Amino acid sequence: MKLLCLLCLLPYILTFSQFKKIELLNADFIDYDEQLYGKNVKRFVGNVRLRHDNAVLSCDTAFYNTNENTVRMSSNVSINVNDTLFIYSTYLFYDGIYKLAKLRKKIKLVHSKAILFCDSLNYDRNLNIGYFFNGGKIINDSVSITCENGYYYVNSKEFLLSNKVIINHPRYKMYSDTIVYNTVSRIVSFFGFSRIIGKTEELLCKKGWYNTTTDKSKFYDNAKLLSNRKILVGDTLLYDGKAKIGEAKSNVYFIDSTNKFILKGNYGKYIEKPESAILTDSAMLIVIYNENDSLYIHADTFKYQLVPKDSLKYIHAFYNVKSFSYDIQSKCDSMVYLINDSIIELHKSPVLWSEEYQLTAKEIKIHIQGDTLHKMDINGFALVIMQKDTNIFDQIKGKTMIIYFVNNKVNKVEVEGNSEAIYYTEDEGEIIGVNKTQCSKIVFFVENNRIVKIHFYKEPQGTIFPIDKINVNDFLLDGFKWLNNYRPLCIKDIFIK
Repeated sequence: MKLLCLLCLLPYILTFSQFKKIELLNADFIDYDEQLYGKNVKRFVGNVRLRHDNAVLSCDTAFYNTNENTVRMSSNVSINVNDTLFIYSTYLFYDGIYKLAKLRKKIKLVHSKAILFCDSLNYDRNLNIGYFFNGGKIINDSVSITCENGYYYVNSKEFLLSNKVIINHPRYKMYSDTIVYNTVSRIVSFFGFSRIIGKTEELLCKKGWYNTTTDKSKFYDNAKLLSNRKILVGDTLLYDGKAKIGEAKSNVYFIDSTNKFILKGNYGKYIEKPESAILTDSAMLIVIYNENDSLYIHADTFKYQLVPKDSLKYIHAFYNVKSFSYDIQSKCDSMVYLINDSIIELHKSPVLWSEEYQLTAKEIKIHIQGDTLHKMDINGFALVIMQKDTNIFDQIKGKTMIIYFVNNKVNKVEVEGNSEAIYYTEDEGEIIGVNKTQCSKIVFFVENNRIVKIHFYKEPQGTIFPIDKINVNDFLLDGFKWLNNYRPLCIKDIFIK
């Protein structure tokens, strides 16, 4: 620790032991009055120019203390360091021993293409660092920055700025607690809560960087991109402002509060125009019905798309798709959520469970009204199965099927085309027989998960068999598969393949 302190003080120790005297280059008038100016003090007036090492100090009036090697300067003050760094002010106190300049009022620091305006600046020539306070403004080509205080590192051409930092850029306005701005690379590094506001998007972060030249950025620590009333969140967020593309990694959320859905995963990509998003890696879609009920869907990949021509919005889920809600569960290999129409389509070997029912077909369409199930369209080899007892199943089959819901419960089912039904009859809760019927159309009604009424249309042909005269395994319709082992029973189950 002592060694570290000595190393920090080394520039000042060397300066104090080897300091150079301030040299007078020019003055129109020189006088010395100990009573007026103090002991060892000379006054220089008019076109004053002094030199100390590689710095030239100029002003209208100066008071030089020959003993302390200090000078007080006023009016049209300037410092020129190697013809590369220029500082202008109204007042200056310069200590030639410590090579420390204290400038006050109407200060302008010019270095390369960066300009600093402030009213209070201390410039340490040993460390080549300037510190300003009580407010300042930096201009670097098209970028301007204001803040309360900061440091300028001359060697690296970097500003460290803090306290109410505001950055104005042709495409953005930025707010931060603390930043580092490199005037060469034009990169802003953020530390602390920061906001970047553009015409169509807003970015929030606690740490990250933004390249004001390329319009590319990278943010960390629960970073957020807000665009088109959507929010993309991730532990790491990359954003290309010119292409309008955001990319998020780890703990990713894509939130659409207007259309009431959330996409989650560990990788996400959002494109503003034409609007689209993709989520992968432990991905999940949450369709929010109300504050008490939602549909949770898992798939290998989710793709959100807006079709500008029709303003059609949809989410396509593909490969190993499973869903869970308290009212319905499903499994398929491809799913499409039509947001505008509140329709969910299941494709590629879909299976759907609702209460005691299992449904299979080539395609299943779920219609949602408000926050409740309205109906389902089941097309292509539609088969509904309900287990009544071990190895005993009610079954109804047809080309197409429409299921109507009341309060999210199955109420009525209409079956069309080559309809077949196998259902077991009961007497006082005991199964006594099985009815096997074929017809063109079947309509049945359900109460408390039980078929209470059934109608057969257009020349039905049916037979009732006593239960003790049959083998129940012979009463299974073509395409029968009991798939209850695949049924998700909770949200975690949708991730089981």
